[in-house]
Amino acid sequence: MRRNGAVAGVEFAIEAGPTPARVDPKELQVAVEAVVDNALDAAIATSTSTSTSKKPRVEIRCEGEPSGAAHIVVRDSGEGFTAKALDRAFEPYFSTKPEHSGLGLARTRLIVEAHGGRVVAANRAGGAEVRIDLPG
Repeated sequence: MRRNGAVAGVEFAIEAGPTPARVDPKELQVAVEAVVDNALDAAIATSTSTSTSKKPRVEIRCEGEPSGAAHIVVRDSGEGFTAKALDRAFEPYFSTKPEHSGLGLARTRLIVEAHGGRVVAANRAGGAEVRIDLPG
């Protein structure tokens, strides 16, 4: 993940509430960083490849439930997942970018599932979304 939260020209929206899920914070950081890095790449690629002046944007929302469950949602302003990428997003060594290893989202999935959670990728109006659900 880009450190200090600074990536030139990218608009960030971050909402975070108490998230009491019982997880290893270092492992969860690795999982979320991989998702955010992909969101940044997608948002920046779309803003530089289109003729529209679409400002790259990444939204991160964290919310907890009284049960202790937590949800982390990362959305980007990119073009969304292709059908192939959506089907294979969490497969080891699958990447749509030749310079990437294809291990980031695969690692995210392993970490989240090891904590009893699930991770889901989807397209939405205006980009892509990855949602991490963790049990309480």
